Amino acid sequence: MKNRLFILLAVLLCGTATLRAEREYVTVNSVDAIDAVQWSGGDGSQGDPYQIATETDLLALQSTVASGATYTGKYFILRSDITLSSAWTPIGSDATHYFQGDFDGDKFVITIPSTVSGAYRGLFGHTNGANIHSVTVAGSISGTQYVGGVVGYAENTQISDCASSASVTGSSNATGGIVGYMIAGSTVSRCVNKGTVSSSVYNTSQWNYTDYGVGGIVGYANYGSSSTVAMVSDCMNYATVTATNTLYVGGVVGQVYSYGKISGCKNFGLVSAYGCVGGICGSAYLSYNGNIAIRNSVNVGTIRATSNNLGGIVGYMYPSGSSSSPLNVEYCVNSGRVGTLGSNAYVGGIAGYNYDSYGYVRYCLNAGKVSGSNTIGGIVGYQSGTPSSFVQYCLNVGDVRASTTNNVGAIMGSAYGNPSNCYWDKQMCTATYQYGTTENAAYAKTTVDLVGQSAYPSSSYWIAQTGIYPVPNPSDNVNFATDVAVLMAASPVMLANGDNVVGVGNSFVVSLLNSALWNSSDLSVVSISGNAASIQNTGSVTLTVSNGVQDYKQIDIYAVTDCWASGSGTEADPYLIATATELACVRNNVNQGVTYAGKWFKLTADISVGSGWQPIGAQLTPFKGNFDGDGHSVTIT
Repeated sequence: MKNRLFILLAVLLCGTATLRAEREYVTVNSVDAIDAVQWSGGDGSQGDPYQIATETDLLALQSTVASGATYTGKYFILRSDITLSSAWTPIGSDATHYFQGDFDGDKFVITIPSTVSGAYRGLFGHTNGANIHSVTVAGSISGTQYVGGVVGYAENTQISDCASSASVTGSSNATGGIVGYMIAGSTVSRCVNKGTVSSSVYNTSQWNYTDYGVGGIVGYANYGSSSTVAMVSDCMNYATVTATNTLYVGGVVGQVYSYGKISGCKNFGLVSAYGCVGGICGSAYLSYNGNIAIRNSVNVGTIRATSNNLGGIVGYMYPSGSSSSPLNVEYCVNSGRVGTLGSNAYVGGIAGYNYDSYGYVRYCLNAGKVSGSNTIGGIVGYQSGTPSSFVQYCLNVGDVRASTTNNVGAIMGSAYGNPSNCYWDKQMCTATYQYGTTENAAYAKTTVDLVGQSAYPSSSYWIAQTGIYPVPNPSDNVNFATDVAVLMAASPVMLANGDNVVGVGNSFVVSLLNSALWNSSDLSVVSISGNAASIQNTGSVTLTVSNGVQDYKQIDIYAVTDCWASGSGTEADPYLIATATELACVRNNVNQGVTYAGKWFKLTADISVGSGWQPIGAQLTPFKGNFDGDGHSVTIT
């Protein structure tokens, strides 16, 4: 006690500390004077941590760290919800001041109304060697670079069981819902973000990747070494992530560089950016001798961009080109919509653009609709590298639509090599080719072929599920057979034989297994009662599957009803066209994608149509049936 009093007296006489009277604001410059701060309780040990119960306590922690204290080996615990009364300066707010202790939020909420402008922004601005757990933040957090809901810049820090509902906004590098920037062995696990994440940074150069990243959980995950891998695991993002003027934006991680692992994560939020955007990771950039793995993760959210390189799981993959340094995307599932028709190139249900060799996409399921302008694939948009297969044992049950015929494939849009053991549902996906201009029709299966079995793609890597599509079978204690998001993605629509999503002319069945609920966007076109769906009228409709709480997958179909007087469409009994209205109905259906392949039509009268007549069929929607004019004429007035 005498020693402590002597230290305090010396500190005060030298003017290096200002202590509080009656628990007022305090600034401490000497680490030896830490114990003089009158916390709400505790001695800083693991068994009796310092208690943070008031705004004054939190301000004292912020102030002492700003003055040089790191709290190495010290423990803190939050004891009540705290709402800050003014703009917050983070705990550790620059490159040279950081927190190194253990902070247990104990699930209490710290509400931050706003933050003082600058870099290193969050509840904690800079941590190094710290342990941050069970922290929940709300409010509004903004800054320039290194901006996160819980930690702005995390160095060799373990962050777990944290949550944020705060809106997080950055104007420069590295913005994330939980962590802005993580490096050198930092980990983020079991964290949840429900606050919007946005960035106004301008970066449209694909080669300007250093420190750039915007993510629902982590903005930028930087390398350490093979022994200090940046790890993000079992995290969920439910919020919108937006960065319309920049690249490298992801629902979970904006960009992971060199050594990193993303595992067991989910994204449910809309992700919208300039380019290089993915449901789980915007960009995975692997330097030589690095190692990156994205595994066991699921995207449900919609993925949009104004430029290129979009993926349901990862937008842009940059492998090292070395077999000893692979970039692996494995056992992942996407059910979100990816891309916009006519707007994007290099779009894939799993990966948008895979730049080089030894970037593997394996054992993945896509159930989301993939759209764009060109180089569009159900699994990978563009696969570069040497002519060998790096896309293996994947299954696509989502539709693929493009505004051109340039490199549009059910599995890959364009590739140097060929996919290995990759299948697709030809009733759900109407793409003609497996990849490029290679058909490989043996890999196109009907829904009945695929449901309830695992032989397609492989029983070694997939689990058969009764009444639904097979699901990936991860090898590291992850069970997709009980994962609701995966089961909903694998929930099928069982169209009648001969029908596909651009031509549904018969009643069909939807799966109600695993408590799936189906909804039709227009009951006047398709009505659903129980598991039975009935066609009411011709038109487009979206079917949505949910569990009653969360929507998981949408399927667009075009329903067709007969709009001619008679005929069954066979050669012996063709559809009979007698009026301009009936002919226009054929035109409208074909231009929506109904090919009428194998069907027969016969004109039974002369017909006159107006000068604004649009042709039957176009480059992307050709008529493939048989049309007999039977000597009659069609006059365009």
